[in-house]
Amino acid sequence: MKTLSLVAVGALLLTAAAPAGALPIPDDPPVEKVRAIPAAEFDHSTGRDGGHGWETDHRLHRPGYALLRPRDPLLLEPGIYRAVFEVRRGKYPDSGFLHSAFGVFRLELWDATDRRLIGSRELQVCDFPSPNSFEGRSLTFSMQGRTGHIVEPRVYWPGLVNGEAGEVTIERLPIAPPSALEEKARRLAERIRREHLENGFVVSRKAGGEPDELGDAVTYTGLYATALAWKLSVAKDAYTEESLENAMEALHSAVKGTPEEPIITRFVAADGNPHPKSPSRDVYTSFFLACAAAYPVLESPSLRAQIRLDVDRIATRLLTENWVVRGAGHPLVNLGPHFTADEVRDGISKLAHDPNAAKSALRVLRRVQHFVPFYDLWPGVKDVMTALEKRDDKKLTEVVVPAANGVFFLADEVIRILRTDAHDDIDDRRVRSADLPAK
Repeated sequence: MKTLSLVAVGALLLTAAAPAGALPIPDDPPVEKVRAIPAAEFDHSTGRDGGHGWETDHRLHRPGYALLRPRDPLLLEPGIYRAVFEVRRGKYPDSGFLHSAFGVFRLELWDATDRRLIGSRELQVCDFPSPNSFEGRSLTFSMQGRTGHIVEPRVYWPGLVNGEAGEVTIERLPIAPPSALEEKARRLAERIRREHLENGFVVSRKAGGEPDELGDAVTYTGLYATALAWKLSVAKDAYTEESLENAMEALHSAVKGTPEEPIITRFVAADGNPHPKSPSRDVYTSFFLACAAAYPVLESPSLRAQIRLDVDRIATRLLTENWVVRGAGHPLVNLGPHFTADEVRDGISKLAHDPNAAKSALRVLRRVQHFVPFYDLWPGVKDVMTALEKRDDKKLTEVVVPAANGVFFLADEVIRILRTDAHDDIDDRRVRSADLPAK
């Protein structure tokens, strides 16, 4: 099973580098629809019948399971399955603090026999292109080790945004034999080497054959090398090893700068000139992913030493520069989980000198006061608002650290309050608007 899984993953990643659907697995059987479970055939802990599915209204209902469990137990044979949930988000509320990050539903799959969560997926407002349109969202799972167990698809509603959960469809996915996956991976690898390499880097190409989007070449090559490394770990062959070595050599050539100040570029042409655009998070993460995957499976001592040296030099500089990638002394991209001093200074300067930005920030701060115990959660907000009103650059700089800390703490607290304690107290008007449709 491990060999099959790794070969399959390798084939899927290799597929990402070639046009979708160009090389289907021979005789790939269709997906088998096992069962469709309408919303009306579930138990529910909140919501109401919405006609098409089970509807939830943020003004009327408490958080809970719109779909709790199928009344007719779901028993499945061994295999790989996909549960497709038909869900929509409503239109209201259509504004507010952190609105796009509000959770609409949490899709869950439970092994009811063992009382274990198999998998879950949270859907936020930003995950839906538009309101009031049903979308299919899925969870894939295996029945290995669960023979005879009852599986329960569930849909949890956190109570923030109107929504509706419809039918849940269970599909059995075909499992191709390892030989078919290996053949597909081989053909994909040959096609990439033949049509999608430019100076050793994986690139996309336009209809006329000329390379396109060279700025993504290192990212593509990093993913390509990772797929080759995973394949090589379970299917040793000279062709795959040679392809991986070539890919790692290309990635090495993308490292420019000095030994003390290395930088990963996006692409390097045959004349040695790097792509002019600054690197991104994707460039750095794909480079390190490829190095981590390739190093254990490569046998060449010189190439392994080269990877160690590249990683050591680049990581050392990142740690020295506090996770900021710099070029010619200027910050290019921040890989850290926090704001840099330069970013903070730029933000403060904009707030202090841009009247529109200051007005916008004040408008948000004043609005939020009506929804949460603002001053208790973040006492320093008064100083921030005063400095914004006066456009006091010096004062804003003094309060920047507590202000930034307060923003992140406040965001966490707002989400917690919205989901639990203050669900009934955030907006009393929803009780008086009970007759409005949950759309």
